[in-house]
Amino acid sequence: FYITQLDFRKQIESQLSASMTLMEIDRDTLLLDFYKLESKEVSVSPNINLNPAQNYLVDGELSIEPALVFITGPKEELDRVNAVSTSEVELNEISEDFSIIVKLVLPEELKNSELSEKEVRISGNVYRFSEKVIEIPVEVINLPVGTQIKTFPSTLEVLCKARIGQLKDISPLDFKIVANFQEQRENNKKLQVSLIEQPRDVYSVQLLKNEVEFILKRQ
Repeated sequence: FYITQLDFRKQIESQLSASMTLMEIDRDTLLLDFYKLESKEVSVSPNINLNPAQNYLVDGELSIEPALVFITGPKEELDRVNAVSTSEVELNEISEDFSIIVKLVLPEELKNSELSEKEVRISGNVYRFSEKVIEIPVEVINLPVGTQIKTFPSTLEVLCKARIGQLKDISPLDFKIVANFQEQRENNKKLQVSLIEQPRDVYSVQLLKNEVEFILKRQ
């Protein structure tokens, strides 16, 4: 599309004050590029590095408001993007809940597009965790018929990391450690053990030893 010098001269002069005069225009035709605008909803990807203080953890997923934004621009540009990132942020020694405003970054290749939002709010919950060591009995399964087994040790320790309040309610009954005798190798006097049951919604559970010795007796 183009505009003749006469047309755009009138438009320019109409925006000048009475004390100003347009003397000359260095081109006789103004060429303009036009394109159809479309809108596309995309997700927001937080570019944030979180470093909690010692014995603290970020609880679950971060909250992003809004989590979805619109990009408006030419279709060929919108087809290249499915998400937009925030500017890079680093939070160190976090020991409490946080909520920050972060700017959105429009990808450089989107020359003719714009975002519906300039920034988003990112929030997160932070909690303090503690540790607890719990002794759990070892259960042997799939023993040969007519045999009895004794393991050494008969219990194993599990290291559990969770909220302080959660640890108070956790007991050995929440765990189950088993050794499958069918997986025992010939002439090997040790059995591998597995933790097959544990509480949900705790940060981590670690079995501190993964094998036991045993004596097998015929009844």
